[in-house]
Formats: sequence, C-alpha cells, structure tokens
Amino acid sequence: MKKILFVCYGNTCRSPMAEALYKANMGERQDEVFSCGTGAEDGYPASPGSIKAIARFKDTSGRPLRLDNHRSRALSPRLLESADLVLTTDIGRAHSVKRFSPEEAYKVFTIGEFIGSEDQVSDPLGGTDADYRRCAEQLDTMTRLVAKRLNDIETTSLTLFENQVG
Repeated sequence: MKKILFVCYGNTCRSPMAEALYKANMGERQDEVFSCGTGAEDGYPASPGSIKAIARFKDTSGRPLRLDNHRSRALSPRLLESADLVLTTDIGRAHSVKRFSPEEAYKVFTIGEFIGSEDQVSDPLGGTDADYRRCAEQLDTMTRLVAKRLNDIETTSLTLFENQVG
C-alpha cells in the first residue's frame, strides 16, 4: 500500500479528479490517495465543471464518481512528508513542489513522467464542458497507467524509485 498525493494548482479541478479516478481505477490496490494544490486555499469546493465531468465515470460499484464533498487543501509539509509518491499534473507544479520541499523532491513526478509520457494535464478552469471532459478522460487513462506501473514495480521487486523514468 502506497500513500499517493496528486497535486495541481488550486485543488478544485485536476487533482481532485485525479484522486477520484485513481481510487476508481486502482483495482485490487489498497493505496491511500489524497490531493492538494500548490496555490490552493483550504476549504473551497470542486469546480462545477469538474463535478459534472467526473460524474460520467463510475466507481467499482457502478455508481457515478462524485466530488460534491471535496474541499480544497493547500500543499503543506505534513502532506508531502506523509506521501510515498507525489504526482503533479504538470511540470510547473512539479517544480513548485520541489522548491517548496527540496528534501521530498525524490518522490515528485508529473503524472506523465511517472507513466513514461511527456503529457501534461492542462488546467480546464474557466473552460467549456468539453475542456473538463477532455481533462477527466486524460486523467482516467493516466491513473489507470499509474496503477499498472505501481503493480509492475511491486511484482518485479523494484523499490518505488529504482528504474525511474527520465
């Protein structure tokens, strides 16, 4: 079991969707998953576009995913220290996290980097429903690959940070 922290800027769009989708996509894994934002303030709800986009996806019981109860969290030393793996939506967030806590930099990757891709997850904030849908679809694919990569790492007896991408 790993503790995985997803990070975006405001913790109202991308990282809450990544958190919800990873929980739905992790299969048999028992990872603890949470999210925060490098520029977030505590207590804000998920954006309406994210709530709408994520509802198109189902949990393991077949129910639509929900972000109704999500409340944003600011990046903190406690969150970083407790995480085994920190996955950011884009390179800018990765740099921000690494500057915020250089001693935790070894466990910080963009989601794309972790799965062997150069893909970044664009912020849909202020965009159309289609922008939010595209973001959620991208995160759905990426979170499935994160779970697969973690399973592959564990079955080959590598530690999380051996054989790093990049």
